Amino acid sequence: MSRPLLQREISVFLLLLVCLSARTSAQSLTVDASAVVADVSPLIYGAGTEDVNHEIYGGLYDQRIFGEGFEELAVMDICDFTAYDSPWAVSGGWVQLGSTHGKLISDIARVRQGTIEVEMRLEGASSIGGLIVEVSRAGTGMDTFDGYEISLDAQKRAFVFGKHKQDWQPIARFNADFGGRGEWNTLRVEVEEATFTCYVNDTKVFAYTDTHDPLSGDRVGLRSVNGSASFRHLKIDGREIPLEGDKTPELSRMWDVVGNGNYRHDGDNPFTGRYAQRIAGRAGDGIANRGLNRWGIAVSKDKPLHNALYLRGEANNPQKGMKASVALQSADGTREYAYAEITGITNEWQRFDAELIPTATDANARYVLSLAEEGTLWADQVLLATDAYPFREDLTEAFRAEGLTFLRYGGSMVNAADYLTHNMVGSQLEREPYDGFWYLNATNGFAIPEFVAFARLIGAEPSFAINIEDDPTDVLRMLDEIAVYQPRLLEIGNEENIGTRARSAYEHYVERFLTLYNAIHPVYPDMVFINAAWWRPDELATMEYVFRALDGKAAYWDYHPWTETPEQALATTAAIKQMQQLFTTWNPLTTMRCAIFEENGNTHDMARALAHAVMLNVVRRSAGFVPLDSPANALQPWLQNDNGWDQGQIFFDASRTWMQPPYYAQQMAATHHQPLLVHSDVTGDSLDISVTRNEANDTLIVHVVNYATISQNIRLALSGFGKVRSMTSLSLNGSPDGRNLPDDPLRYAPVETKLKPTKELSVSGYSYTIFVLSTIGSIM
Repeated sequence: MSRPLLQREISVFLLLLVCLSARTSAQSLTVDASAVVADVSPLIYGAGTEDVNHEIYGGLYDQRIFGEGFEELAVMDICDFTAYDSPWAVSGGWVQLGSTHGKLISDIARVRQGTIEVEMRLEGASSIGGLIVEVSRAGTGMDTFDGYEISLDAQKRAFVFGKHKQDWQPIARFNADFGGRGEWNTLRVEVEEATFTCYVNDTKVFAYTDTHDPLSGDRVGLRSVNGSASFRHLKIDGREIPLEGDKTPELSRMWDVVGNGNYRHDGDNPFTGRYAQRIAGRAGDGIANRGLNRWGIAVSKDKPLHNALYLRGEANNPQKGMKASVALQSADGTREYAYAEITGITNEWQRFDAELIPTATDANARYVLSLAEEGTLWADQVLLATDAYPFREDLTEAFRAEGLTFLRYGGSMVNAADYLTHNMVGSQLEREPYDGFWYLNATNGFAIPEFVAFARLIGAEPSFAINIEDDPTDVLRMLDEIAVYQPRLLEIGNEENIGTRARSAYEHYVERFLTLYNAIHPVYPDMVFINAAWWRPDELATMEYVFRALDGKAAYWDYHPWTETPEQALATTAAIKQMQQLFTTWNPLTTMRCAIFEENGNTHDMARALAHAVMLNVVRRSAGFVPLDSPANALQPWLQNDNGWDQGQIFFDASRTWMQPPYYAQQMAATHHQPLLVHSDVTGDSLDISVTRNEANDTLIVHVVNYATISQNIRLALSGFGKVRSMTSLSLNGSPDGRNLPDDPLRYAPVETKLKPTKELSVSGYSYTIFVLSTIGSIM
């Protein structure tokens, strides 16, 4: 054997020894159970609920109808226009983008010289919408066209001008004075070939001449990105260009046509909101609804569904009133499972109720509202629900089984201008809908009162947020209505000023916080207030200003870290320590602490589960500075992610519910909560550990997160604890990107193992493991 070959084999042998050692080498954990470090708050096992991706409306809210109030516009082709990227809706001479980005380009209007004008309303909180001119080479794709864009940015309240050549070339962006989201504004541009003079609400704001490679197109269009926008009164040189739909029935887009009636999306006299649905025709003509995403409405044999709806009508014989019918049918309408007739419909809005008891089980049924005789019917606010209303039963049980100790209702939905408490009280079906942050046509059928009731139902402490611009009188009225549930955690706003560093914006937040606090606190002195100003440690002067203004009034400052991975979760340790040090520097006697109401990320996999387990360790080690912790989001519909947040713990479709790894991590921790954190030291890589015990010191819990992909053995040196007589482990492990699917819902779920008491703790690669040591019981 040659020497080089021998050296090579020795090197390979030594490398194998190192690898084997790495897989089996024992790390060490030293625990002194008699050395109590801190109390552990019972409220660190939270979850965040928010109507993002329809986790409430279409999910937890036991309303089987999606599109209950007919607020969604009718989607159809627009005459003499070509739509790209997304469908457009039309109603009464104005159009609305049916998605988050799209173009609508005129087939006949061509302008190289002239004036183009349109009234527009930005529907989304982040919408950027307006005119596109001198358009050519348009196709499918966000920036697939040539042309110049004149737009308004809702989030930044800015005027935007730019150029497209199958791309985006920004030219100008600056703050402008115009009505914000949900308000109509007029955009006008005077075009002289490559020269553009732009006006917002008749005020000249910008002029530009393209002297470098000017475009040669001549078509005119409408465009919105990052959210929906509505447009009306499109004019060229003062001549209005009609915005009309084709011959498609004008039906609110969450509903389907049944029969051969005449349909109009009617804004003349709705019961609530902006619209009702008009149906004119003969017996059998009507409309059908199949729930969220047209998944179908799940019905079970002999399990009643309660139907309530508001109707008015015009009958051939007004003295008798009009008749209609409601039914549950198969998706194609060939089988009928339940039927009820409604009589006495007059030309005034009335509520009607029917009990529908299915004769069969079908996970993909539909609800049908039809004329029972010739005439004209208007419908608004349709409810279809089970006995568990207003909470979907299987989702309620999933929440309850998680062991949550507090539940948050808040998030960006709170920042919608119309998210106001005066619309959240009284009869659910009679509450006004509102223009939501995440979904334009949001419901108040499930609002803060229902949330608080739900939190108490599952045994969790409720925490909810209100809009900072809300009227204190209205807030107090709502608090009076829900006082029976004794809510005590109230957040003023959500992520306030996340989009700006301006001191004036933080001053406005403080002003609104104090206005609401000073009105509520005297009436509800036990209410605990949470400060939602966006935490910016690189803007210390502003942070100190907010702290000093709210110290003694806000019990907590809400902090939202990004925690997709265990490493990111560990990094929050420094941020939390810095916050605590700053608080005590600004006031050594302060009682203000940190609340983590959103652990955020874009995943719901094993990495996210381990990240949350690490966050809980971090929170325990904060020694009470962080007494509340909540990952977002609690729920997510299957294959429904139109808002970007892919972080649900409980997944569902029309008839099924299953859990993701982060759910199980939370369940494991909550189920094994103990009130005392004890001293522990760990050596080794890719391990994060905390140890807790009960008051009697006869049960010890070791929380171990191993974020290495290899298994590890941990030598345990335990003192201050009696003889261990029983020992179990509960472990959740798998690949970092592992997640559960509806057809394999338990692929990543915890496994419990009874162990013989030992001084060596073995953990699988990429795992969260809980070891339960007890001095009670018999030794195996």
